[in-house]
Amino acid sequence: MARRMLVAGATLYLGTAGSAYIYFKSRHGSDTTTGTDEGCGAVNLEQAVQRIAFEYDQQIWLDEMLMGLGIVRWWICRDLKGKVLEVSCGTGRNLQHYSKDAAVTATDLSESMLAIARAKVKVIDASVDFKQMNAETLDFPDNTFDAVVDTFGMCSVQNPEKVLREMQRVCKEDGKIVLLEHGSGHYEFINNLLDDGAHKHASRWGCYWNRDIGAAVDASGLDVVSLQRLHFGTTYIYKARPGQTTQSTPETR
Repeated sequence: MARRMLVAGATLYLGTAGSAYIYFKSRHGSDTTTGTDEGCGAVNLEQAVQRIAFEYDQQIWLDEMLMGLGIVRWWICRDLKGKVLEVSCGTGRNLQHYSKDAAVTATDLSESMLAIARAKVKVIDASVDFKQMNAETLDFPDNTFDAVVDTFGMCSVQNPEKVLREMQRVCKEDGKIVLLEHGSGHYEFINNLLDDGAHKHASRWGCYWNRDIGAAVDASGLDVVSLQRLHFGTTYIYKARPGQTTQSTPETR
């Protein structure tokens, strides 16, 4: 009986989360503009992120709650230890989930986002070293961090593959790389929905939500340990290690 109730509850939750996902994806952007991010300079992602920084948390908290993303954030951050780098930290939505054994450095290109994250740290009484920095050119030596994390950042950078290579470069050879991303899904009807609204969504949020995350990960040479996909395949949870060709070179820096 207990097992049946557990399965029923999980099914109900997944169904609710999935329905909520479709609804909120539709609500946040649907237009007739082509959805690819080819030539993504057409939308200034950095300016869009700066513009929405101070309303970002208020706008997305309900979406994340209904999709269970708060639990996912906790799950991927909770057991990371040592020197941890979080790139594209945004407003600091992960910072409360790191353990006391993690010495966290958090970077973002947006000073407005960092200002909100700094304020949160004061409330939760955590110690975080914040640095304004472009994730495509991380100003850290090779093999610096025990773990490197990015959550929902690959949608807002100009070159996801380059960011992934930089994350590998600054991670220790035996370190962990953790990604929580969104992008194209398993099903054509979902991808059509994302494509149709991609340009409008990018203009509003500084985020291309229809990117092929798997292709970027493969091209970066990341050594994938595990991959889980949620919400019709549009949410990606990677646990990985640096690949074998991530040492700093003039071509990659």
